[in-house]
Amino acid sequence: MLLYRGTDGSVAVEVRRYDDAIELTRDGILHTSYSPDMPLTGDVWDCLALGSLLLPAPPKNVLVLGLGGGAVVNLLSRYQNCERLVAVDLSKMCLNLFERFFCDADADLDLKLVHQNAREFVENYDGAPFDYVVDDVFREDDDGEPIRAIEFSFAWYETLCSLMTPDGVLVANFGDADERRQSCLNEVDFDSSEENALVLRSTESLNEIVALTTRRADSRFFWSQVRKHPAWGTSDARKLMTVKAGLFR
Repeated sequence: MLLYRGTDGSVAVEVRRYDDAIELTRDGILHTSYSPDMPLTGDVWDCLALGSLLLPAPPKNVLVLGLGGGAVVNLLSRYQNCERLVAVDLSKMCLNLFERFFCDADADLDLKLVHQNAREFVENYDGAPFDYVVDDVFREDDDGEPIRAIEFSFAWYETLCSLMTPDGVLVANFGDADERRQSCLNEVDFDSSEENALVLRSTESLNEIVALTTRRADSRFFWSQVRKHPAWGTSDARKLMTVKAGLFR
């Protein structure tokens, strides 16, 4: 069922309901699908949320750069009980559509939606450090395909890390393995990337989500954390995603 149709600049935007799921498409390309009855759906936003299991405790203060339809906000609120979450998006339409159709966050969540360029927000932020940062800033290319809007350079990586607690986790979304290999992650030394980086990939897409931490991050540890989780542990997560330790240059 069509819930909304409009344009965001030159991009055609639709929101539709399919049974219990609500989906956001931009130029016909799926950007978000969310169902309140499904802790995991097997797509990119699952990987963006599950990286939080690498923290020593559920995240309390979260930054999401690139809201889109906001599925990751709902997942982190409902299943990780984060206390404060700041979501930044350059698209006023995305912020409005999230509030109107997608928001399923816990009522106790201190949620702040910010209409701003992600780089400007990060470079001017002066507040409490975040223990979990999601870098999901994408734009459409000339063919309408989503690509990273901010190059994952060493300067960008360092700037994001400057906003984080010492034990914080940074997760970054890349459109595919080639986009990840072209980033600074092929150059940055993570004190043995086999232990401090995970690459998560949904079985439904080519996207690669890299989780970076100063703590242990091998795949066995990750899956042990999934199994312990009261909601995600009951989902068949191993059939929905693959997880590899290290950056596999």
